[in-house]
Amino acid sequence: MTFYRLLLLLLVTAVVGALAVYLLRGDTGYVLIQRGDIAIETTVVNAVFLLLAALALLYAVFWLLRWPMRLWQAGARRSARRRFLDGMIALVAGRPNRAGQQLLKATKLRTLKLPALIAAHAAAHARGDRAEEIRLLDQLTEAAETHDLATELRARNELLDGRAGAAIEMLVPLAQASRLSPMGARWLIEALTARKRAREALAYLPRIRQSQQLPPDDLARFVSRILVAAIDQTTDAINLHALWADLNRDEKRIAEVAIAYAKRSVQLNLIGQAAQEIEAT
Repeated sequence: MTFYRLLLLLLVTAVVGALAVYLLRGDTGYVLIQRGDIAIETTVVNAVFLLLAALALLYAVFWLLRWPMRLWQAGARRSARRRFLDGMIALVAGRPNRAGQQLLKATKLRTLKLPALIAAHAAAHARGDRAEEIRLLDQLTEAAETHDLATELRARNELLDGRAGAAIEMLVPLAQASRLSPMGARWLIEALTARKRAREALAYLPRIRQSQQLPPDDLARFVSRILVAAIDQTTDAINLHALWADLNRDEKRIAEVAIAYAKRSVQLNLIGQAAQEIEAT
């Protein structure tokens, strides 16, 4: 890209020069610069070239003055990138303390600030430093790109601390605005289930399936657990029947789900109906 810009600049310069020669071929003009007893006489062509030479000289001086600063900035960028890489390696390798130290140093580079903050938060979470998590989340909240992510991570902490209601209050607005990530949807499912609202959580299961964030076996166990919780949380026969009718055939054929439905039917005195429903699947 730099080569093409230089080529374009040379082309424009050549065209302007040719145009100037054409316009001034008969008369080179006259320029007089006078200040007090000092007077400078020259032609327009010479004045233009002198002006361009002076500008080029100023640019060269400015470039030379900035050269040490550019060298220092280049070194700082290399150092930040190296620390970011070291921090990520330490995080994956199970050394969250070192990871946090290196990643926080990497945040000094503007282009790496947000990725480094996200990874540093993961390191703080891994070592159980909740105070550091909160501090990093405050910084992530300030950036528009990571505001929603910070909200979801706060909700996760609320859920882990046993405050599922607070987590729901944070995540539902994101879901309503279609800005909830698949991982956020998983935390919302867990929070709703913890508040005995597993029936509402079922609406978010397709997001979990589509995201492929869980291995097949783990996904099957997760879905089964939520479906069982939804069945166990039904309050009467009408709700149980409506829930069972909403499940697809594959969900009804999950052993744990069918057993949970049978047990809840017994508790609600729906033995005959439950037997027919299970046989129909």
